[in-house]
Amino acid sequence: MTTIQEAVRGHFATKSELVELQKAVTTAAGSAGDIIQPELDPKLQNMVVKKYPFYSWLESMGRIDDTTSNKPSYIKKVSGGAGDFIAEAAAIPSTTDSVYDLLTGAMTTYVFPLEISDQMILGGQDGIIDVMDQEIQDGLEYSIQAINNEMLNGTGVSDGMNGLIDLIDTNTKDMNDAEITTQFELDTLCHSMMDAGGIPSAVVTSANVKSQLIDVLYPNVNIPLLPRTELAFGYQVTAYDSPAGVIPIIVDPAMPTADDAQELLILDYSTLMLKYLMRPTVVDLAKTKLTESSVLASFQSFMCRAESFNARMYDIGTKDA
Repeated sequence: MTTIQEAVRGHFATKSELVELQKAVTTAAGSAGDIIQPELDPKLQNMVVKKYPFYSWLESMGRIDDTTSNKPSYIKKVSGGAGDFIAEAAAIPSTTDSVYDLLTGAMTTYVFPLEISDQMILGGQDGIIDVMDQEIQDGLEYSIQAINNEMLNGTGVSDGMNGLIDLIDTNTKDMNDAEITTQFELDTLCHSMMDAGGIPSAVVTSANVKSQLIDVLYPNVNIPLLPRTELAFGYQVTAYDSPAGVIPIIVDPAMPTADDAQELLILDYSTLMLKYLMRPTVVDLAKTKLTESSVLASFQSFMCRAESFNARMYDIGTKDA
């Protein structure tokens, strides 16, 4: 759950904030001249994997990369393309033209303001603490947290993204406040997405629902002996032997946890794309007071090219302790 402090310190930019950021990036008068693309401290990398595992999984699957367009597009096949067996020397049947839709993703802007007084910076020059570096590292983490949350829960409002819970509406299962009691419920969802052309690649859910899945999938297995699979960077998670093979069960803190309103997603990684037009970058702002003013900003677009290749189970009952 996002705290008030997190909401204040980092958020997706409004249109007026985007205008000011654009001035800082493109004009010498609005910028102190420095534009720096920082890297996440390696010491924080393992923490990021554990706190924002959905983002880390996408990255490990090669689904997070860069783009040069502020309107990244992709082609969605609607219909067409058919083949058949024919008799020896028979005439080749007429073709069926394929029909495609050209879909365009919406670019979003995330900002994390950085403002530190000159006094604090000068007072930290003894090398004991680098205040600005710590703020930048915090900003990088906040940006991953915000984007990870939006990819799952975003509704497209407040200049944010459309997330998977909002997008997936073809292969769905309303549990009507009931808990998951059989593997068949999960397998059925997998078959629905496979019939549409998708391949189950991962389950993303809450800790409560994961406990339900363990009870259902491995009722007689001790926790240390649960089947495991690698998520990213050597991080191991519980495995689900789906109809399409073994896939990870990802517990992401951003998934809904309200009583009897738990969520579970079964995802085809090949349909998901996070495109960065600008990776998190520190842009210096004009100096108008005795502070170092800058902003950590990024431009990104999240797309799901075929929601019907994915599945969603919702209003899952909350398991009691």
